[in-house]
Amino acid sequence: MRRWIDSLQSAALLVLGAISFVYFGPLVDKGFPVIDPFVITNKEVSGDTITISGWLYKRRECEFLEASGRVERDTGLPLSIPFEFVDAERPYTRPMGAQEWGPWRMVVPVDAKRVQVLALHDCHPLWKTHTELAVIEVNK
Repeated sequence: MRRWIDSLQSAALLVLGAISFVYFGPLVDKGFPVIDPFVITNKEVSGDTITISGWLYKRRECEFLEASGRVERDTGLPLSIPFEFVDAERPYTRPMGAQEWGPWRMVVPVDAKRVQVLALHDCHPLWKTHTELAVIEVNK
């Protein structure tokens, strides 16, 4: 009986530990953002194209994976759109510290209301770190 109880305790600790780690780990990431602040200093709208630029402060040594926009629309589900990085041939991992970025260009649908600017970083092997950098109001 004692052996069965010990096995049950070990299994419970493994399961609860994994659940706690998966649940609380990303919450810790939110408390220690990769980029903060992310400031848009210039926004140009030309037809269905938005071009933005600004500055940021990178606080953690993480590998950049991608940036994208999530468009909120009147017609239903959000739409993910890519950025064209006008300032570089391809996206790259930035060093830590303050720096300028952009211009970044995106094509948005005609029914777009706002665009969330999102980033994905690889900070450790356990999960990817998702960050909402900014929200852009689309005024056409």
